[in-house]
Formats: sequence, C-alpha cells, structure tokens
Amino acid sequence: ELVDLAVREARAASERVSAGAALGVEQTRARFAENEARLHESNGRLALDAARRRLAASWGDVEPDFSRAEGDLENVSPPPPIEDLLAKLERNPDLARFEAERAERDAQLALARARRIPDPRLGAGVRHLAGPGDAALVFEVAVPLPLFDRQQGAIAEAAERIAKLDAERATARRAARAALVAEHARWTVAHGEVEAVRNRLLPDAKQALAELRSAHRAGRISQLDALAAWRTEFETVDRMLHQLGEYHEARIATQRLVGA
Repeated sequence: ELVDLAVREARAASERVSAGAALGVEQTRARFAENEARLHESNGRLALDAARRRLAASWGDVEPDFSRAEGDLENVSPPPPIEDLLAKLERNPDLARFEAERAERDAQLALARARRIPDPRLGAGVRHLAGPGDAALVFEVAVPLPLFDRQQGAIAEAAERIAKLDAERATARRAARAALVAEHARWTVAHGEVEAVRNRLLPDAKQALAELRSAHRAGRISQLDALAAWRTEFETVDRMLHQLGEYHEARIATQRLVGA
C-alpha cells in the first residue's frame, strides 16, 4: 500500500511539473520516495521469509511448509504489577538449574566427610585347635587408623565448590532480577504506546484523511496534499504495528524470566 501511495504521489508530482504548477525538484523528491518505498518493501519481504525459516527451524524443518502465521497481534492488556512478577523469580529456568547443582555438590561434600571414617573390615572363619576334634569360630574386625588421610583436602574442595556455586547463583539472580525489571518496563511502555496510537492518534489521522479527501474532491486542496494525509495515516498504522511487536516481545521475555 505504501508503494502504491508513492507511485500516486510521483504521478501527481509529474503532472504538476508538466502543468508548470511545481518545480522539477518536486518530481525528483517524489521519485526518490517511490524508490525508497520499493526498497522497504523488498527488505520487508526478505525479513518475512527469514522469519518463516527461523520459525520452521524451531521445530526441525529445513524449509517452511506454511505461508502464513496466524494470531491476534492486537490483543493487548496491561502487564501485571512488577511485585507479582518478582515474587515468581525463583521459577526462572536460569536459576532453577542451580538447585540440582547444589544438591549434587552437597552430596559430594557429604561423601568427602564420610570418607574421614574408614570402613571397618569384618571377617569370620573356623579355626582347628591342637586337640583332636576341637574347633572354634573366629571373628575378625579391622579398623584402619586415618593417621595420614583425613580427607581434609577433599572436604575443603567440596566446600569451596558449594561456596562458588552460591556466589554464581546470587550473581545470576541479580542479573535475572535486573532483566525482569527492564523487560517489564519495556512491556509497560509498549502497552501505553499501543493504546495511545490506537485510541487517539489513529482515529485523528483517519478523520484528517477523510476531511482532506473531501476537500480534494471539492477542489480546495491539491492531490499531493490529500496523498500526504494518506501517508500520515499509513505511518501511524506502521508505528502501531511496531509497538505491537515491542509489546509482544517484551511480554514473552518477561514471562520467560518467571518460568511462564
């Protein structure tokens, strides 16, 4: 639609120049806008194709077997309070992995401490005595004395690994909290922008376009002025689409940070 609009503007500018109602620079400027619109369209198609391929690759397909992705892009609602999300931060998948690692390292420390006490060796057997027909049961217990290997090095290493893991988890939690606050703020700003554009700017742009089209039909303004109002409406829609993308990206990023 923007390319079509740019073509109309270029045609109108050419007619004005031919009629002597405008300078040649107006036609050059309109032709530049048309070429720029075509370039944006070409880049947009390439980006769309790349997005399809990335989406298909996410479930293991080399080539996409679909041409259209469906969804309700304009379905938006205010984000929940940041306090509610911070209370769910422990569900963050980047933090959840530390629980399993901590259990493993606790087990390693317990094993190192257990090895300070050597395992006793038990034995039993029959011993024949000197007298005829005399025999006895013999039991043996051997307990090694840990005079040299008290597992101090292994215990210290295991404790150090736990302390290092706790420090890494604290760092990861701070990073996750900062990311959550930032994404929640981006979500909030994008929601406010979408609501402002959809409820105020876009209706105003549509009303202005309708009034200018009526004025153009009555011969009170030029075609270029009417097309300029049309471009303003398109740019307003484009702004809303961009903010809708920001909204959903921030919403998904925020929900991922709390394990949703």
